[in-house]
Amino acid sequence: MKRRGKFTFTDALDSTFNSKAIQLMAGISTLVVSIIHLIPQMVGAGVLVTPLLGLPHWLGVTIVGGAVIIIVATAGMASTTYVQFIKAAC
Repeated sequence: MKRRGKFTFTDALDSTFNSKAIQLMAGISTLVVSIIHLIPQMVGAGVLVTPLLGLPHWLGVTIVGGAVIIIVATAGMASTTYVQFIKAAC
């Protein structure tokens, strides 16, 4: 993979076979894993915000989700790292 200049297994497969199916499966698997990772985080955020701020669970999930989306959208991967650091510290 290093000689090909590829950083992921999917990139190496795609450059070897040049298949749309590989790209599609890589995209779908990324979305599935992201959703499986995101749901518990958002539920945990709602559980945390409810007793701290006295807000309903759904509102806590919405506020935290919106804040994370804004932070990540405005600063990219650097802010994603900071968001993960803050979540781990709490």
